[in-house]
Amino acid sequence: MTAKFKITTNTTSTGEKKFMFTPKAVEMTTMKVFASGEEQPMEQMMIQSMVNIQLEQVKKVFKEIPAKVGSIVSKMPKELQCFGFKISDLDLSFKKSQLQFTAYQKEVSEPDEQYCDNFYRILNDSNEEVLKTIREGASEHLGKGFKTITDAQKKTLEDKNQKPEAVKEDL
Repeated sequence: MTAKFKITTNTTSTGEKKFMFTPKAVEMTTMKVFASGEEQPMEQMMIQSMVNIQLEQVKKVFKEIPAKVGSIVSKMPKELQCFGFKISDLDLSFKKSQLQFTAYQKEVSEPDEQYCDNFYRILNDSNEEVLKTIREGASEHLGKGFKTITDAQKKTLEDKNQKPEAVKEDL
């Protein structure tokens, strides 16, 4: 099955930018029909043609699918302000048969300090939570590896600690 859409950027009368997805083609591109272990090309073409005619009728039911840029931008994470910017606009363009997606930013001069302090604290604490989870074996594979490393490191440290004592006794 192949589905093709046309993607355009429209600006409405209110200045709201929209991405419009319009169905262009829905078709069955490849189909195999076998009878008694042999491929049946005539039946394949007939069934494929019949299915593609029906899919062409189904395509007419679909309308343009709008996606308002403003609603997409408003759903951007609030945490971005803590890094000194926020997403202000999005754009899609096609250059040399490639899709280019652009996100425009605005500088945030005064981010919400309380919100950002909490966000930074969560970021800093998350490392400790990950290590705690690994140590407690919540992640079975990582926990085994972490315990193996820890045991090997303990043995190395114990060996190092015993050698100076053994040397002292010999003196």
